[in-house]
Amino acid sequence: MLEKGRIGEIIRENFTKHFSHIADKKDIELLSEAVYSLLNHKMDSLSKLGERLFLSGILLSHFFYIFEKVVSLLEGEKKNLRLENMLSAKRELAKGYIKEELKFDKHLFERYKNRKIAAESKELSEALNMHTSWIINFINSILDGTIYENSELDSWIDKTQQTEIPNLDNNTYKKINNSLKETAKRLLKAYRNGEYFYFSVLYREFMGYSSKMQNMLILNFMSEEIISIYTDYLTGLDNQFKLKKDLKKYADKYLLLIDISNFREINISYGFDTGDKILKHTAEVLKSIENCRAYRFIGDEFAVIIDSKEKSHKILKSLESMTFTINHHTISLFFYGALGKIKPNILELAEYGLIKTKKLKNHIIDLEESEKNNLAGVSLSNKDLLSINAQLKVAVASDKIVPYLQGIFDACNLSKPAKYEALMRIRFKEKTITPKEFLSILKNTYLYFEATKIMFLKCVDVIERRDIEINFNLSVLDIINQNTTKFLKTILLKKPEIAQKITFEITEEEAIENFREVKKFISDIKKLGVKIAIDDFGSGYANYSYIFNMNPDYIKIDGNLVSEILTNDKQVVFIKSLVDMCKNIGIKTVAEFVDSKEKIEKLEKLGIDYFQGFYLHKPEPCDKL
Repeated sequence: MLEKGRIGEIIRENFTKHFSHIADKKDIELLSEAVYSLLNHKMDSLSKLGERLFLSGILLSHFFYIFEKVVSLLEGEKKNLRLENMLSAKRELAKGYIKEELKFDKHLFERYKNRKIAAESKELSEALNMHTSWIINFINSILDGTIYENSELDSWIDKTQQTEIPNLDNNTYKKINNSLKETAKRLLKAYRNGEYFYFSVLYREFMGYSSKMQNMLILNFMSEEIISIYTDYLTGLDNQFKLKKDLKKYADKYLLLIDISNFREINISYGFDTGDKILKHTAEVLKSIENCRAYRFIGDEFAVIIDSKEKSHKILKSLESMTFTINHHTISLFFYGALGKIKPNILELAEYGLIKTKKLKNHIIDLEESEKNNLAGVSLSNKDLLSINAQLKVAVASDKIVPYLQGIFDACNLSKPAKYEALMRIRFKEKTITPKEFLSILKNTYLYFEATKIMFLKCVDVIERRDIEINFNLSVLDIINQNTTKFLKTILLKKPEIAQKITFEITEEEAIENFREVKKFISDIKKLGVKIAIDDFGSGYANYSYIFNMNPDYIKIDGNLVSEILTNDKQVVFIKSLVDMCKNIGIKTVAEFVDSKEKIEKLEKLGIDYFQGFYLHKPEPCDKL
C-alpha cells in the first residue's frame, strides 16, 4: 500500500537540495499530499491542492517535475501505482493552480488601470478594460473547455479581441498581437495535451506579451507633459538617452554599469510584478546615495556616474543589502558591475566588461586595470563574439566543419583503438576552434541542425573509407527536431551496413530531463542497428531506473568521477557498483578522461570494458589516423 509518509521522505531526500524554496516542512507536507492525491485520483481535492500549491509559491512546472521523478523512484521500489487515466487528475490539479494564478494576475492588471494617467483618460481606461477582459476570458475558456481546436481559437480571437489603439503604429500593434495569438495557440495545445509543465512556462510568456500590450497602450496616451522622453516611466530615473547626453559633460568622472544577476529567472519564477518592484526599489536605493547620478540603462541594467572608483563598491554593497519577501520566501540579489573612466566608447566597453565579469564570476571589473592586463581585449574578443553568427554561417556554407576523432580502447587491447568518438571542430583560416568556443552560440541558431547534418555525413564517409566504428554525439535539440531525426533515419535506412558501426552518444542529464522523447528516439533508432551510449553518467542524476529503461549498449562514466579514482574511495565504490550492475544486464562501460597509466590499472581492476582519454590518444583529424 502506497503511504503518504514514504512520498514525503522521497521529496525530502531527493529534491530539497535542488529546490531550496521547498525545504520548509509545510511545503514538503503539501507536496506529499498533492502527489499522493494525484496518484490515488482523489478528484474532489485536487483543485484545492492546486490552489494551495500556488499560494505556497511552488511553481506548477516544479511540481510536475517532482511528481514525475517521485513516480520513477516509486516504480523502482516496485510500488503498485495507478497510472492509468492520469490526464484528467493532472488537469484538475492544474486547473485549480492556474485559476488561482489568474486571480493574482488580475491584481497586476488593476495596477495598470489605477495608474494616474489611466485614471485621467477615459479612452485609455476603456482600452485597458477591453484588453484585460480578453486575457482573463481566454484563460478561463481554456480551463472550462469552451475552445478546444486552433480553428476555434482563431475564430474566438477575431470575435473577442476588439481592443482599439488610436494613433498607434500598425506594425508595432501587429507584431505584438501576432505574438500574443501564437502563444495563445501554444497554450491551448499544451493544456489539451496535458503538458502542464510546458503550459506553466507559456502562461508567463503569454502574460508578458499582455504586459507589453498594456504598456503600449499607456505609452500611446502619454503626452510630453506627463513623462519626458529622457525619463524612465517605471523607475522615474533618467533613461539611456539622458545618460548618453550627460556623458559628454562628465568627462572627468567614472561610469559604473550595474546588472542584476539572474533577473530573468526572478521574472519567470515570481512574476513581472515582482520584477518591477525590484527595479523600482533598486532605483530608490541608487537615488538615496549621495553625490552620484543614477540612470536606468536597459532592462535590468542601471548606470551611475560617480566621482571616484572607491564609491563603486559602496554602491554594490548598498544594493545587495536589499531583500524581498515573496510568498514567505526571501529573495536576496547579487549584482555585477563594470567600472571605467568616462570616454567616448565607455558604454560599449562597460557592456563588454559586464559580459566578462559574469563569465569570470567577479563582483566588479575595473576596465582600466583590465586594459593594462590585456583585457582591453575585452572589446575585441566580445566584438568577435557579436560576429560569431556570421562566422558560423561561413563555416557551414564553405565546408569548414571537420570531425576530429579520439580513440576508444578495449581493455583487452590498449595498442589500437576499437572505435572512435567524433568531435566537432571548425577551421577559421589557420586556426582550429573547439566546441567550447562556439557550441553554446551555435545551439541558439538554426545553423546548429545544419552543422549536425554536415558532421554526420562526414562521419559516414570516414566509416566507409576507413572501415571503423564511430561514436556520434547527439543533443536533445537534435532528438526533438523532426527534420534532423528524419535525416538521420533516412541515411541509416539507405546504408544499413553503416548503422552497425555507429553509436549515438546522449548525455545522462539530457536523457533524464527529456525522458519520454529520448526513450522513444532510442527505441526507434535501435531498430535500424544503431547502438546507444549514455554519456557523462554520474554527472547529474545517476538514476539507474531511468537510464536502464532506455536500454543503452554503453555507459560512459563521467570524467570527474574518473579523475578522483586514485584519491576518493567513495568514487571507487560508486564506479565498482555501476560496473557490476552493468555486467549483470549486458551493458558495456567506458571510462572517459583517462590521463595516466595508474588510473588505467585501477580501473581495469574494477572491470571497466573500454578506456578513452589523452593518455591513450588525443583527438586528431581523420587523415592523420
